[in-house]
Amino acid sequence: ALGRLKGASCVFGFVGWFVHWHRLDMMLEVFSRLCRKCPEIDVRLVLVGDGPLKNQLEEACKRLAISEKVIFAGTVPHASIPGVLRAVDVAVIPHSNEYRSPVKLFEYMAGECAVIAPQTEPISSVIEHGENGLLCPPMNKGKMLDMFVKFASDKELRRVNAVRARIDVIENYTWKHNVLEVLKRLEDES
Repeated sequence: ALGRLKGASCVFGFVGWFVHWHRLDMMLEVFSRLCRKCPEIDVRLVLVGDGPLKNQLEEACKRLAISEKVIFAGTVPHASIPGVLRAVDVAVIPHSNEYRSPVKLFEYMAGECAVIAPQTEPISSVIEHGENGLLCPPMNKGKMLDMFVKFASDKELRRVNAVRARIDVIENYTWKHNVLEVLKRLEDES
C-alpha cells in the first residue's frame, strides 16, 4: 500500500485508532480542500491503523473524491512504526482534548516528521509554532488548511521543523532525560 506514496511531493500521515474523538473525518475534509486549493502539489495522506470508523472514512474519501490520494495502510506492529514514519513528511494530530498529551506526538517527533497539531496547553508546551511543528486552534478547519498548505508548499520549512522536532524530543522527552531530571531534583533536595 505504501508503494502508492512514490512520487508524491508531500506525504501527510496519521497513526492510530480510527475512532470519533481523533476527528479523522475533519482531517479528510481539510485534506480534500488542500487537494482542490493546490492541485499543482502532488500530496498523499496515509492512514495507519484500524478501527470502527474505517468504512465510514473510506466512504468519506469517495464522497470527497480523494480516494486515489488516501492510502489505508492497515494495522502495523508498533516496532514497524518508525519505518512507516520515514515515508511521512507531515504527521497530523487532527484533534485532542484540552488535557491530553498524546504519545503519538512524541513518536511523530522522534520519527523526524513535521507535525501539525491542535493548540491545546499540553501540546503547546512541547510544540513551538513554526519551530518544531505547526499549531492550529482546535476544530478550526480553515486554520488547519492553512497549516496543510504551508507545509505542503514549503519543503525547507517541513525539513527544518522535522529536524528540530527530533532534536527536541531526544533532548527533552526521553525516559533517560526524565530519570536524570528526577535524580537532579533529589540531589538538590539533599
